[in-house]
Amino acid sequence: MIASRHLADLRVLDLSRDGAAAGCARILALLGAHVQHVPVPYRPGIQALVRDHPWHTIVTDLLPSEARRAGLTPTALLTVAPVVVSVTPFGLDGPDAESADILRAFGPFGDRVASELAGAHAAAGALAALRWARGALRTVHVEVATFDVVASCLGDNLPRAICPLATQRSGDARRDIGARIEVLPCADGWVGIAAPTAVDRAHLAGLTGVDEVAVDDADLAALVRPWLARRSRWDVFSAAQLWRLPIVPVLSAAEAQLGEQRLACNNQELRAAHAFVPRSPFRIDVRQQHASTHGCRESSEPDPLDGRGSHQSTPRRPPTPSSQRASRDAPRLPLSDICVLDLGMVWAGPHAGRLLAGLGARVVKIEGPNRPDGTRPDVGCLGAFGDLNRGKASLVLDLAHELGREAFLRLVSRADVLVENFSPRVMPNFGLDDSVLSAVNSRLVMLSMPAFGSDGSWAHAVAYGSGLELITGLGTIGPDGRPAPAPVPYLDYLSGAYGAVGVLAALLARETSGDGVRLEIAQRDVACQLLRGWRSSQQRHVDRGVRIGDHMTSPSMLTAREIDWTSYVADFASDRHLAARELFTSRTTERKPCHHYARPPWRLHGIPFPDEGPAPAFGADSRPILEELARMDTEAIDRLVGAGVVVAADPDGPLRTRDRRLGRDDLPRGEP
Repeated sequence: MIASRHLADLRVLDLSRDGAAAGCARILALLGAHVQHVPVPYRPGIQALVRDHPWHTIVTDLLPSEARRAGLTPTALLTVAPVVVSVTPFGLDGPDAESADILRAFGPFGDRVASELAGAHAAAGALAALRWARGALRTVHVEVATFDVVASCLGDNLPRAICPLATQRSGDARRDIGARIEVLPCADGWVGIAAPTAVDRAHLAGLTGVDEVAVDDADLAALVRPWLARRSRWDVFSAAQLWRLPIVPVLSAAEAQLGEQRLACNNQELRAAHAFVPRSPFRIDVRQQHASTHGCRESSEPDPLDGRGSHQSTPRRPPTPSSQRASRDAPRLPLSDICVLDLGMVWAGPHAGRLLAGLGARVVKIEGPNRPDGTRPDVGCLGAFGDLNRGKASLVLDLAHELGREAFLRLVSRADVLVENFSPRVMPNFGLDDSVLSAVNSRLVMLSMPAFGSDGSWAHAVAYGSGLELITGLGTIGPDGRPAPAPVPYLDYLSGAYGAVGVLAALLARETSGDGVRLEIAQRDVACQLLRGWRSSQQRHVDRGVRIGDHMTSPSMLTAREIDWTSYVADFASDRHLAARELFTSRTTERKPCHHYARPPWRLHGIPFPDEGPAPAFGADSRPILEELARMDTEAIDRLVGAGVVVAADPDGPLRTRDRRLGRDDLPRGEP
């Protein structure tokens, strides 16, 4: 794979000081954009630089009053660039738009995490706006508030804090994947264990020989502690991965970057002034039709203000889900002509698909008859599933069955994007590797988001975002000395945002080249972006009283044990600034489940938000998808339903079917 140069023709002016806006510009540079940085707000000659150069995108972090004093308001900047991206702590309107309460803007995260989240979502909004502006021949102002992004990345913490239906959730609460990961001691340190589903618990019983852990309400910590006490972190990790269990060793920042796993993950980091510089997480295979049309443009234009020089970073219409049919005649959205097949499971993959849906794409969520998404509830509050899958259609299709595979390839032939976050072995096990998919559709943009990448000795290892936090040295060290991930699975949200950015860049490049791509974003490579600038000194940094890893400023504010997390999150729902900005677009009542937790985490001024509906019921759109997109007749679909290959449910039917209970020897063929 090669690093992406998809944005090599994009000229970006970065008028930021630091933080989220700078993060947005850095991500665009990682994708090949020509980025020129000029410190603001007050520099002589800055208006001339802005006016006299042909910029495609301008990124700024000026507060409203600063922009007015400098003569660099979004309105003024849009006269010289088609897309202007404003990234500020609280946005450009509302009672706190000029607030200096930066810590409040970071919410439950530290400054690094909040800035990374906002920067990645801003980059997605910027590329979507650029695509729309090119087609509509109009300018677009993209507005991103760090506070909005943080509030939209709270997962199921927000509905659990405020939703009256939250107590109706059935099954083990630990099925809510993400922050619910147990950190337990072993012979030489700690390991993080996530076993939220019946499949995971059955496999954990097989791994440890303790049958009782397969019981839904079993106390995992008490039952597996003796087994762990006899084994090292790496022994536990190696054995658990043979059972496809997301169990990981807890590492310090120094161990994560200096140990054997650095090579195992192929994380070829560089060193500058003894500081850690992670590689780009974007890895691209381009299906080139005309190799001569590709390449990167080098530039050595000096920056007249900064003195540092320029920076060159090394007709199909899918079926409309039932929840969106009322908005068919809405104005064209940035991705309204794009069809996405979303195989993402649990968190990171679904979030990437959710962001694409929030830009108007028609997203088809595909689950297996016996393998529904692990966050799908049985009853009650929709929880994380409702947040990550709103606005999507639902197709339930068995990809392990030959007839299901054939139907899927018919869908691929008419799709634009495919998203999956399985381990690298899963798609080939289905007979659906990239060579098969590209033979069916050479213009397909395929996004793969494996935990550790597709090469190296860890390639086939599995982990959730909170586990990756622990294995990358980002875990918080609590007062009792126990490591812990953040209460919100922020790495999943960050990985999903990077995934959406990569897809948007690939779609922009495809419009010129006609080439499809396979885009790989290893979630651990995304996690390593948070270690940028980490230094291996003996100095201890303390962030609000919490020590992190081995000498790194804490990426998360406090652990769940140190604050009343539920009350803290509930404050977001009643915050006056978020209310004024209408971040939360739907309220929960006793009679109506919540399905809109937050609008998309950006404002594209001049482009309407899509009319998103709730997350779909299990198989609610199977028949119309197969009829309209796969071009299958009723008789053929009936045969698939009769054979159990397809589940076609009532749109108002149950949210899910229950997991099949597996024994320890019943290993699934295609689990993530």
